[in-house]
Amino acid sequence: MKKHLAYELKDLDNEGQVSFYFSKFDIQDSDRDVILKGAFKKTKENIKRIKHFYNHNMYNVPGVLKEIGEDSKGAFAVSQLALKTQLGNDVYEQYKAGIISEHSFGYDVMKSEWNEDKTVQTIKEIKLYEVSSLTAWGANPETNVIDVKSMEYLNMLLKSNKYEEKIVTKINEVLNYLESLKAVDETLEPVDAIRYLTDNLNFIK
Repeated sequence: MKKHLAYELKDLDNEGQVSFYFSKFDIQDSDRDVILKGAFKKTKENIKRIKHFYNHNMYNVPGVLKEIGEDSKGAFAVSQLALKTQLGNDVYEQYKAGIISEHSFGYDVMKSEWNEDKTVQTIKEIKLYEVSSLTAWGANPETNVIDVKSMEYLNMLLKSNKYEEKIVTKINEVLNYLESLKAVDETLEPVDAIRYLTDNLNFIK
């Protein structure tokens, strides 16, 4: 699964070390998820297995993560960009120019709770795979978060027969976004979600 956060750079120094928020806590996002502080506590212990990607492309790695942290505001990453490589230097310059407009992270939910009517999920523990610096998918004017919802929630949506315009627009955004992730490692959930959404949501195309 993926979540996006509107551009929020914490720091960028002259040596190419960049720090940025990739998740906010205690805020219900547009897909009715609430991530609690502490959700990344366990996964950050395995930081050597977590990657920094450019536009979710597993073959484009601009830097090496040095820290995954949490504060009262949200979860943040600190990455050392490889300035002696073309990609690392390009990403550095794009940060300085403001071209990189969002950050995103790939994850699995390990522990969560749904409210009684299955409309809000409170996420307590996340397994983090990667964080990405993004040049596209600008922030939605109504919300700063776009993600791939769980299959349980999508099934509920499909059975509801109540397709409000805002929901249809949202699913179209997700479909377009998922199409851009086909190059991602096929063991990750978004690839399966592409097939699922394409097969079940033809009515909105």
